[in-house]
Amino acid sequence: MIVKYSKELVKLIEGLGYKHGKWEVFNDFIAMGAFAISNGVDHRPHRQDREDEYMKIVKKYNKDELNSFCEMLGLLALELETHVEEPQDVLGEIFTELGLHNQWKGQIFTPPSICELMGELTGGVGLHEEIEKNGYVTLNEPCIGSGNIVLGFCRSMAKAKLNYQKQLVVVGVDIDIRCVYMSYIQLSLMGIPAVIIHGNTLSLETWGADWRTPFYILGGWYRRFPKRQNEQAVQESEDAEQPDNSYAVKDGGQLSFINQD
Repeated sequence: MIVKYSKELVKLIEGLGYKHGKWEVFNDFIAMGAFAISNGVDHRPHRQDREDEYMKIVKKYNKDELNSFCEMLGLLALELETHVEEPQDVLGEIFTELGLHNQWKGQIFTPPSICELMGELTGGVGLHEEIEKNGYVTLNEPCIGSGNIVLGFCRSMAKAKLNYQKQLVVVGVDIDIRCVYMSYIQLSLMGIPAVIIHGNTLSLETWGADWRTPFYILGGWYRRFPKRQNEQAVQESEDAEQPDNSYAVKDGGQLSFINQD
């Protein structure tokens, strides 16, 4: 549901859109937002490349317009904060509210009710058992879009009195860099540990460095998550005659195996 913060954000985008076009303003907003969040916590070598891309966008706007972009990100953060108990795909709703799906290859995001249903079906009855066993559950989204399915899963976790900020780690992939930006921003601002990959799930191609949310980095998931993957790989090799219920995505040049049991 669009509430007051989102409505103000939409007005700002529409206001700048008279001069630059709503499509371009929205694209620049999600790109700059993603770059700003990433460079605040992720200091790997690609940081300078993202800073350079950020500055290219900055040069297109005057001081007042840039202040509007800062205000937009603040409004988005406030909007998402109102949905901590029931995470919502705010950027997907804003995208639709602005009518941009007509320009973005007919892109239409899955309705929240369907996302929540899929989240509950994905979690199933074994969610508590998985968390009790490992301390957290993993979720792989091969076509993450704006992150709506992941947020639906988070809603199902919240309903089950589980903490998606501490008991969930996400690996998401999307072929569209705009979707990477959108999902990265939303999962970052919602405090969800996640790695978002710009890539093709079917061909396992990837482009550029992955996008690690602040909670993923500050929570030390880059140490914890690979350890569990290695443990799973050992277990799978010991149970080689058993059916393989995992699949892989290419994570920054490495194959990441996410168990689906």
